[in-house]
Amino acid sequence: METEAARSGRSARISRNRLLAIVLGSFFGLAVICVTCSGLVILATISTGTATPAPTLVTSSEVLTGESARTLRSTPTVEPTPTVEPTATPTPGPATSFGDGTFRVGIDIVPGTYRNDDSSRGCYWARLSGFGGTSDDIIANEYSRVRQVVTISPSDVGFVSERCGVWSQDISPVTESSTAPFGDGTYIVGVDIAPGLWRNSDSSRGCYWARLSGFGGTSDEIIANEYSKVTQTVRIAPTDRGFLTERCGEWTRIGD
Repeated sequence: METEAARSGRSARISRNRLLAIVLGSFFGLAVICVTCSGLVILATISTGTATPAPTLVTSSEVLTGESARTLRSTPTVEPTPTVEPTATPTPGPATSFGDGTFRVGIDIVPGTYRNDDSSRGCYWARLSGFGGTSDDIIANEYSRVRQVVTISPSDVGFVSERCGVWSQDISPVTESSTAPFGDGTYIVGVDIAPGLWRNSDSSRGCYWARLSGFGGTSDEIIANEYSKVTQTVRIAPTDRGFLTERCGEWTRIGD
């Protein structure tokens, strides 16, 4: 026969097993039925119909709270500033037009034939073989109040200009036509004036004229010249390069 002590021990074991079953059932969301039979504990489970919720994926910004989370979400990405490569400044070459000054030929100005635009204040120019400032450095020079045409040679070292306005390599015609009358100045034959027989209108102030084979300003380039206070008649040849006139009034073409 089962003693009183044995029955008490079996009851205590059943109570503990029933408590364990209830705890397990509550944890897994199951209804639990406990059946005891001959000292054994039989657990029967019945689904309550409540599914275990799926795990929720939590992002890093949701883990952060308060000011840290707000700072992380609101801070923009700073793009790096592109590096700007410096642009090289081109070195200016020799000029084809210029004003007053002393210039290095081939460095500051291009050699060639130039015409100035104003000699009214008394234009002085000089072709130079050097910058020593001596008369030996002057290849050719001129002082005049009429417009000039000058050829600067590639072998020249320098060129000086004072009160001559602007020198330019634009040697387009400065007369209305090559046969139209013209006054004081230096002219290019075949461009400004035509070859032929020309007569001046006034020599009272002392007329000076010169037929030229070039515009270098040297005496070797003077084909013929004259200074006179009487009316002049001059034949300009087709082979002449230029014609210079000062204080001669107006020249008119009177024949071929």
